[in-house]
Amino acid sequence: MANSSKTEIRIVAGSLRGRRLTVFVHEGLRPTPQRVRESFFSILGNAVPERPFVDVFAGTGVVGLEALSRGASSATFVERDNRLGNDIEAHLREFGLTREGQLLITSPEDSSIKLWEGDRARTLIADPNLRWPDSMAEAPDGSIYVTASRIQDSAWFNKDAPAALPTKLYRMLKT
Repeated sequence: MANSSKTEIRIVAGSLRGRRLTVFVHEGLRPTPQRVRESFFSILGNAVPERPFVDVFAGTGVVGLEALSRGASSATFVERDNRLGNDIEAHLREFGLTREGQLLITSPEDSSIKLWEGDRARTLIADPNLRWPDSMAEAPDGSIYVTASRIQDSAWFNKDAPAALPTKLYRMLKT
């Protein structure tokens, strides 16, 4: 990787406490610092054990691995960079967590979501009308609200795009 450096990140607590991830940090990747992870999981407290965890914008995957270490029943890692996906998959294998961890590669460029299987990605969905989540929030009743737009139509991917994109609000009810 051009302009990258190798570093180690330590798992803070749980069954993998003290284990280290070797990661390649490159421009645009900002691994979640240890102190932030400690605070984050301290806030979540008992909400993690025996529950599924989703690490969106996974990057190094350290937050999802930390959740598994602290007893999450499973972790889904969502990342758009195949290089980082390779690293996450390697860490899952190294720590013996391939059954508990699932890696999804999102690709706004071709409007697809792929499931990482070993050394390749299998397309789960490819749809030009796919909307990508922008934010999520949990309501007091347990419902989840998600805002989503078609970021593949944004100026980030298309220099002639309008300044604002239409956004939809979705509500997922607690079951």
